[in-house]
Amino acid sequence: TDLVPVAHPRIRVLGAYWHEGWPFAVPGAYLRPGTLQQLLVALASLPEPFGFGIWDAWRDPRLQAVLHDRVYRDGDLP
Repeated sequence: TDLVPVAHPRIRVLGAYWHEGWPFAVPGAYLRPGTLQQLLVALASLPEPFGFGIWDAWRDPRLQAVLHDRVYRDGDLP
C-alpha cells in the first residue's frame, strides 16, 4: 500500500523517534490514504484553532525491530 505524508496546518507532526535519534526513524509522518482521510474527517469536527499532534505513524520495519529488541532485552518482562 502506498503511504502519504501527513501535512495540514492543524496537524503537528512531532516525530518522537526521529527527534530522539532512533535508527531507521524517518522525518515526518506517513499514513495509508484512507487513514489520513479519516484523520481529516475527525479534524473537521474540532473547533478552530484546535488540531492534532501526531507522535507516531508508519514505522520502518527495521525501526520496529530495534524497538522490539530494546523492550524485550529485559528477560523479566512478561
